[in-house]
Amino acid sequence: MTQTVIKPSSLTLFDWTWRDQKICYTVQGEGQPLFLIHGFGACIGHWKHNIPAIAAAGYQVFAIDLLGFGGSAKPAWDYSLDLWQALIHDFWQEKIQRPTVFVGNSIGGLLSLSMLANHPNLCAGGVLINCAGGLSHRPEELAPPLRFVMGAFGKLVSSPLTGKFLFNQVRQKFRIRGTLYQVYGDRAR
Repeated sequence: MTQTVIKPSSLTLFDWTWRDQKICYTVQGEGQPLFLIHGFGACIGHWKHNIPAIAAAGYQVFAIDLLGFGGSAKPAWDYSLDLWQALIHDFWQEKIQRPTVFVGNSIGGLLSLSMLANHPNLCAGGVLINCAGGLSHRPEELAPPLRFVMGAFGKLVSSPLTGKFLFNQVRQKFRIRGTLYQVYGDRAR
């Protein structure tokens, strides 16, 4: 699988080792810590124009490439919200250690919300941008017929037979590009 990485030319990138895996991160500025969490299929480069501007406004901005994305390692592990939340928590413990505003886009928004809910002592606040939701995470909590639709969807994507096929269909560049064009008003970004 190839991945296009946006080169954050104005950012200094660092490596941090987590569970014997390389995690790419950046930090810029001084002041109240903000932790930027990118969306699915994105990376630190997603924030390359935001980080310098937010840092210039008096914040210390942290951003990582989640495990499996960008410049971070891509081990053959089972990726999950719990795994990424543990990564974010451990990064906070080692690098930040002050109440932090968690800012997330898409699945990063869901991870920010998880940090706020599960680790409130680490948080000074949260910002959710285009937050991805978890309709398929707990289908038993949904009312019918959505419960059955999302339950079937969960089985379909987790099946060894159909899951890989569906993933390979969704990850095609033209589909990702088309989705991003619908989300972002500035196509150059």
